[in-house]
Amino acid sequence: MILVVRVADSRGPRKPGQIMTDPGDIVEAVPDTHQFTPAELGNPDYRFIRVPLVQIEADALLAQDVDPVKKVARRVRAQTLPLGLLNRAKAGEVLDIGRAVFLAAVARKAAS
Repeated sequence: MILVVRVADSRGPRKPGQIMTDPGDIVEAVPDTHQFTPAELGNPDYRFIRVPLVQIEADALLAQDVDPVKKVARRVRAQTLPLGLLNRAKAGEVLDIGRAVFLAAVARKAAS
């Protein structure tokens, strides 16, 4: 799975009910076969990390939140990653990391 992780602070004030992400938040998980556009990969606010996970594991990294007015699911992070791990990822690239390294980073972040 390829995880899309925010590395930049959200800009501007938060509006009531608005979901904004913070550095280290896993905001999306897509299959390894997903083709990102150059603009997506080059976005300085996000990094892309390929980790050997199955769909159910990737889904556990994302929490489901339902908008009470629109009645639609919004994806929000359930996990954040340490910024030290994200510093290894460069804009415009997909960083490959091993499962053990990833799980250890998630465990360390959760314990902090």
